[in-house]
Formats: sequence, structure tokens, C-alpha cells
Amino acid sequence: LCVTAKRSAEDLVSFWKTEKLLRGTGLATVMHGGARVLASSKGSAATYQLSRPVKKINTFISHNWSVPRHEKFIAMAVHFNLRIAATVTSAAMVLIVILQGVSSTLVVAVPWTPFPRGIMCKLLFSPIFLCSLLLCREVWYILGWDNPTVFLDKTCIHQTDGVLQQQGIAKLGAFLRHSESMLVLYTDIYLRKLWTIYEVAAYVVLHDVKGMVMLPTRMALVLVVGLLCTFVASLVTILLESYFEFYWSWNISMASMGYGLLLCMRAWGKEQTALQARLADFDVRSCVCQCEEDRPVVYQN
Repeated sequence: LCVTAKRSAEDLVSFWKTEKLLRGTGLATVMHGGARVLASSKGSAATYQLSRPVKKINTFISHNWSVPRHEKFIAMAVHFNLRIAATVTSAAMVLIVILQGVSSTLVVAVPWTPFPRGIMCKLLFSPIFLCSLLLCREVWYILGWDNPTVFLDKTCIHQTDGVLQQQGIAKLGAFLRHSESMLVLYTDIYLRKLWTIYEVAAYVVLHDVKGMVMLPTRMALVLVVGLLCTFVASLVTILLESYFEFYWSWNISMASMGYGLLLCMRAWGKEQTALQARLADFDVRSCVCQCEEDRPVVYQN
């Protein structure tokens, strides 16, 4: 009996004799078109062809289909593209500073100092950072650079072939075992869904929890909105200083944005308190399963 149980557990987390089921999708493919593939949960043979057989998966993406596509796209952009955006923006700022040093057309005079002040860094920082953050994988896609490899349920598990679908679902633990890391696109409904609870539990059993990144989609959205507000504030500041000699607009804008950030952090703190309360009273039987026929499968696993 123990040998049978051990073999059954091993089958759940391995692709022995079913290696063809281990598939991954390039990150650039997933994020192509603003993560178009995340628009709905409905898949097809064509979406399955977006994945390919692999030996390992770099990142297992865990999410809920009820969360809007744009929130998940922005969260993935922040997780995967933040360093790229920071590098590109830093290089651009250095280039702009050099150009401002040799061109008098890129600076403006201010009354409180005899030296002109550059405006291009303030004006272009947010657009360059946002374009790099949100569009760099689109450039990767055009160039055919499709690494790293990620797991997305819609593309890596067949959605129309019933036999392949059930085999893929049964091997969800094996997909997790062959994943180097896990990205959780967290919202307040994440811990209420049965399948995502199963994914987290399985990953914690199979890997060190340090490999799991739990990224709240709301915080990623706050970053992008904050950068957009910074760009608008910079543009308004430059116009007011240049044409109306009003030099307090930047300070007012930053104070307003700081207040908005405090409100966001306050809301996030309330969510954390609610999360702790839900975890204290957590019962897997109260989790929602979109297809109730899957509940016995999850319980058995």
C-alpha cells in the first residue's frame, strides 16, 4: 500500500512516460499585444500551439481569469521588465544630460540661479520608462526573442481535446515541480479560488518558498499611474514656468501625488488586515471552484 501511494504521488509530480505534456510558452508570446492571450479563458488548438515542448519552465504564472487582462499585463511587465526599463531609462538620461551640456536649446533660465536648468530629463523620464516597461517584450516578440519560458494554463494545457486536457490538469503538480520560480498575480479573490490555492500549496511543498513572488496587481497599477501623473506634472510645470513664471507647480504636484500614494498605501494596509483575517479562518471547502467537477480532483491530489 505504501509503495502504491508513493508511486501515485510520484505520478502527480512527474512526466514519466508523458514527457510530451511538459510544455512552456515564451514570455514575449504571452505579453504580445498587451497580453492578448489573457483576454478570456476560452482556449483552442491554436492557443495550445503557442506553447512548445520544453525540459524546464522558468516561471509558473498563477492567476485568476476573473481579474481584468490589463491588470495582469501591467503586473507581469513590472515583474519581468523592471530592470530592463531602469537600464534603458538610465542610459537615456545620461545621453540627455550630455546633450543638454552642449546645447542651449534644451535648457531654460530660472530666476533664482544664474545657471540654466535642463528640462528634458524631467519631461522624458516617465515616457521612456513606461515605454520600456510596457513595450520591450513586444520588441522581443518582433525580433523572435521568446525567452524566458513560462507556464500559462491556457496555452500549456490543451483546452479543446478532452483527453489531453484531463492529462494536463492531472499533471499540474508536475508543471510546478519543473518550474524554477512562481509568479502569483495576487488580488483579493486569489485565496478564494480552489485551483490557485492548490497551485500555491503544491509549489510550497515542492520548492523553497523564496522562489515564489506574490505581486499585488494593484501595486503594479499604482506604479504605472504614478509615472503617468509624474509626466503630466512635469509637462504642466514646464509650461507654467516658461510662460507664466509660476515656480510652485512642481511642489504642489508632488505634494498631491504624495497624498495619493498615502491613500493607496492605506487601502493596501486594509487589504492586508482583511487577508490575515481570511487566512485565520481559512477552510479549503469554502473556496470557489469554477467547475465543480474539478473539486474531487483537487481534493484527491
